[in-house]
Amino acid sequence: MTKVRLLTALTLGTMLFASCEKQLEESPTPRATSQSSTDASLAGDWQLVAYKGIVPTPNDVRTTNIFVMLDECSKDDKLHFEAAGELTQLPGANVCMKDAKTSAKPGTWALSADKKALTLNLGEAKEYLVTSLSASSLKLRSVAKDGQPYTELEYTR
Repeated sequence: MTKVRLLTALTLGTMLFASCEKQLEESPTPRATSQSSTDASLAGDWQLVAYKGIVPTPNDVRTTNIFVMLDECSKDDKLHFEAAGELTQLPGANVCMKDAKTSAKPGTWALSADKKALTLNLGEAKEYLVTSLSASSLKLRSVAKDGQPYTELEYTR
């Protein structure tokens, strides 16, 4: 009988401590649910000029330049945004051999009304936080939980 009480007490104690564990609150990420009336700010061609991988560590942040690792034939590709939400990946002058038969890759895009989230879909939907948007520069950050690795991309016209 003592073993049953001890086992019950240990089980309840474990459940009590487990339930007291601090819950991590995830901040809601903005969703690109509707396009804003100023989608024309993205319309046109954008070329990738920077691509970084960021890994937060307890004491530091490690950054890797992924752009230099890309094939030369991928570095000059452009994203062409239409105001109606159509997106096309256009190969540049340096065409990869595997892409020689593909002239363009169609897709879609959606910018949230507050211009804080951008969803790009070129076969697979990916959501990004818009960290900066001007007439000549677009900076994006992949959506990740706090403390998790993420990427940063920069495009120019």
